[in-house]
Parts: sequence; C-alpha cells; structure tokens
Amino acid sequence: MSFVHLHVHSHYSTLDGMSKVPDIVDKCIRTGMPAVALTDHGNMYGIKELVDYCKKVNKKNKEAWAESHNASEPFVPFKPIIGIEAYCAWRSRHSMTTEQYTWPDGIVDQIDKSGFHLILLAKNELGYHNLCKLTSAGFMDDAFYSRPRIDKELLEMYHEGVIACSACLGGELSQKVLHGDRAGAEETVQWFKRVFGDDYYIELQRHQTDKPNGNQETYQEQRRVNPVLIELARKYDVKIICTNDAHFLDEQNAEAHEHLICLSTNQKISEPRKLMYTKQEWLKTPEEMERIFDDIPEALANTLEVASKVEIYDLDKDPIMPLFDIPESFGTEEQWRQKFTHEQLYNEFTRNEHGEVIMYADSVTDSMERAIEETNRRRTIQSEYNKQHGITPRSIKKDVRDVLEISKTADLPKDVRKMVDGDRVLFCKPLKKDLVRERNVRRQPKKK
Repeated sequence: MSFVHLHVHSHYSTLDGMSKVPDIVDKCIRTGMPAVALTDHGNMYGIKELVDYCKKVNKKNKEAWAESHNASEPFVPFKPIIGIEAYCAWRSRHSMTTEQYTWPDGIVDQIDKSGFHLILLAKNELGYHNLCKLTSAGFMDDAFYSRPRIDKELLEMYHEGVIACSACLGGELSQKVLHGDRAGAEETVQWFKRVFGDDYYIELQRHQTDKPNGNQETYQEQRRVNPVLIELARKYDVKIICTNDAHFLDEQNAEAHEHLICLSTNQKISEPRKLMYTKQEWLKTPEEMERIFDDIPEALANTLEVASKVEIYDLDKDPIMPLFDIPESFGTEEQWRQKFTHEQLYNEFTRNEHGEVIMYADSVTDSMERAIEETNRRRTIQSEYNKQHGITPRSIKKDVRDVLEISKTADLPKDVRKMVDGDRVLFCKPLKKDLVRERNVRRQPKKK
C-alpha cells in the first residue's frame, strides 16, 4: 500500500509553512509517492511553481526511464495536485462583526473571524479555474476579514471539478464535533455531500507526540473527534482519508518551524504561546503514515483514489492580447514609421515642448549616428517580437492610454511600460513625457 499527501503547506503559507516546493516534490518522489497536493493557507501562490517543477522532473525522469525500460512499458509521471486550504466563513463572507457565539460546551467564539478551514483540490482544468475564482473572491473587500474568506454561496457556484476534504481540527465538521454540536455536524456532512457528492471526503489526523514543547492537547482533541468523524462517514456514505497537515519537510525541522511560528505570532520561544504545533507535522513517508493509520487502511487507500481522480494539465497559455480595429488611413506599421525621419524621432525625445534641446547626442552616446544605429537595432528586435505575438502599435497605444487615464483618475504614479519604441525611450534619460521605464521583452519563439 502507498499513500498521497493531500494536505501540505509550503513557504507560500507565509510564516507558517517552511517547505520549499521543489523539496516537497523531490521527497515525495524519493519515498515512492505518485502525487502530492499543495494546499497553502488562503492562496494558490505556489501552484505554478509546483506544476512547472513537476513538468521539469517528469521530463528528466521520462528520459531516464526510456533508457532503462522497454518501450512497451508506460512511464507514469508524478502528479501535481492543485489545491488550497480555504477559509470558509461561518455565516456569509459579507458578514464582518465582532458578534460572539457560545458553543454547546460553553466555549465562546467570535462568529466572523477567519473562518473554518477547508481543503479544496482541483480534479481538472475546470476545477482549477473554479479554485482561482474562489481564492480571488476571498481577497475582495466584501470578503476579506482577518483572512481571505469564501462561503457556501461561492462553493455552490464554483464546486464543479473540485474535491472537498473536511480539513483539520479547524474545519467546520471537526469544530462542531469538538464542541458537542452533533446536530450541526450532521448538517455539515449532509450539505457537503449534497454539493460535492462522491468528491467529498472526511479527513482524519493523528498527531501523537513525544517531542519537547510539542502541543499535547491536539492529539487528545483528535482522539475525541476522530471516532465521531468515522461514525458520520459511515452513516452518510462518505469516504475517509488520512492526512498529516505537513508544514515542514523533515522531522529535524520541527525546532526551526517552532521559531518560525514565534516570528509569526510575535512571541518569544521561552514564553507560553497560544499557537503551538505538535512537532509531528513533517512530510511523512508512506511507511510512517501506514504505521499511524494501520488500523484504518481504507483511509490510506482513499488518498490514492483522490489522486487518481486528478488529471494532469498544463497551466502555460499564450498571452491574451486585446484586438482593436485599425483605420485604413493608419496603414501598416512600416508605412507609419516611414512618415518620420530618424532626426525627427531623435528630436522628439531630446527636445522639450518648446523645442529647446534638453539632451545632447554626447550625453546619450558618442555620436548621433551611433545612437540612431543602436536604436534601430533595438527597434528591429522589438518589431520581430511584435509580429510573432500579434502586437500592433494601435493596441499598444490603446493599452498605454487606458493605463494613463486610470492613473490620472485614481491619482496614481504613472509606470507605463511602452513597447515598440520602448527601447528608444529608455535610451534617452531622463525620460520625456514622464514615462518611467520600457517593457522587458522575453525574446523567445511563440508557442505553436
């Protein structure tokens, strides 16, 4: 039996996760796991790095495989699973009050705080797009409250292609079980089962620890919650999975992670702290996870089922450029250029609005001829790039104008990245017309 980590934080979980994305992938491959999910807190910042690195590793490993295996044996690529640990608002993402709520066990909580934790994984490209919509919505002014929050209204809108897992003790289901709200826990399971169907999984964790300064209470709470979670899973025909809520790479990183949390909470390591981890949250091997959940083998096997539902897809896309109708009177790009001499263009950027010279040839380069030669060379490179990518002067002019208009309206500093003759502008500093810098062009062939 093998296992797949479906609840993993990288350093993109700011001041909470420690692991670098390539290190996570390398360890999973090295220890025999076929896939890994990246589920950072409230964001998907590490997803592109995950997918790109897996693509790079798969290409390298496929070449090595071809040299040592029969051509009839298929190469199985390592699978990146795009995910997020979202914050789901208790009521609505629009609700932002300091109102208190008393649980059945007497514990008082603020209703509109950061929200319940929820693991969301993309099964396919549609699911990826829906995760993008969800996480973007969470950062809007009408949703962000301490954390980027989504809610059940958004989940119903963007659930297609998405797998949902009940998350850690901070999840809605575990919180209701922990505080004695059995009826509420059953309602939660029924709601997620209705929306996500067989793509809803109940998550179990076991963080028994013997580490110095490790949080001992977490495992005791997990022992109280897990039996009820399994009971609810059986009752409502929901499959269970096991995770480790990985925040750092190896066991020996636990102390460093503790220091990171002190930085995050602005507390000293020598003083009592509100947020303490068990020091069991490393990226454990399949063998380590099997020892922890040897009495529930289905929880291990179901992580493979989840991974099997996920498709591999590419996030690289061609740039989407705006299309504008160009009047026939404008002519072609080359015809437009022929309307101006080199001297006219040079004067445009070396004289002010009164026609007074504000920059001389020797301040730009050794001579005017050399400046013209250099700008022509740069213009040729830019022109070829534009042709390859379907960029027209009119579309550029429209883009620049839109940015300038928005900047004026919002009273923002202008930072216009001008193309086509941008290199010419850069050549003539200080810049006339208050343009700050030119665009940095990636000079590479367009994808076919």
